[in-house]
Amino acid sequence: MPPFIALRRQALVAPILFAAACQNSAANAPQQGPPPPAVRVVPAELREVRPAEELSGKIEAVHRVDIRPRVSGTITSIRYREGSEVAAGTVLFTIDPRPYRANLARATAELARSRARADLAHIEAARSDRLLAASAIAQAERDTQASTAAQVDAEVQGAQAQLALARLDVEFTEVRAPIAGRVANVQAKAGQMADPRRPLLDILPLKSPLQAVLLVPTRAIGASRPEGAPPL
Repeated sequence: MPPFIALRRQALVAPILFAAACQNSAANAPQQGPPPPAVRVVPAELREVRPAEELSGKIEAVHRVDIRPRVSGTITSIRYREGSEVAAGTVLFTIDPRPYRANLARATAELARSRARADLAHIEAARSDRLLAASAIAQAERDTQASTAAQVDAEVQGAQAQLALARLDVEFTEVRAPIAGRVANVQAKAGQMADPRRPLLDILPLKSPLQAVLLVPTRAIGASRPEGAPPL
């Protein structure tokens, strides 16, 4: 091989080896990362720490009156607004009174019928007394007439009680505020069926104190109880 060819090959190989060595040295060099974060250091101290808990809750009045209808039926009119102030005795809403008025008319007629039977029974009892005095009837027949008069008197009393209940039902179709206060938590709507088992609104007394009602989880209750307290 001529000497100039060998020198040329050595001249080509030398730059290649130099470049590879530079790449290897760059790969092995340590990477420069971000600087360490600054840390604030304070001296330790001994003090009492009370546990804290964030709780959900609401503010509500201590005293409130649930307004429930005493009779069932369709609500025909509402005479208040949410948040309005009402006086004691104010009509809040009206329930359809027609069935209760019909029941009142029936109770009135039943009382009149009972009184008519009672009048007749007393007339017959008085006649039997005269006939017994004249020895025209037996004592047993007179006793029967007296017992009949007592029975119809009891029927009259029962009819009077039914009439009084019918009148109360008609009166209860107008639901009134028992106390003065502010209307809140309204559930009643026109056309809705009123049910004595469900409250339709609340009345808050105007001077009622307020209270905070918190939803406390069981774990928080256990952590705040003193040592030696009986388990919940």
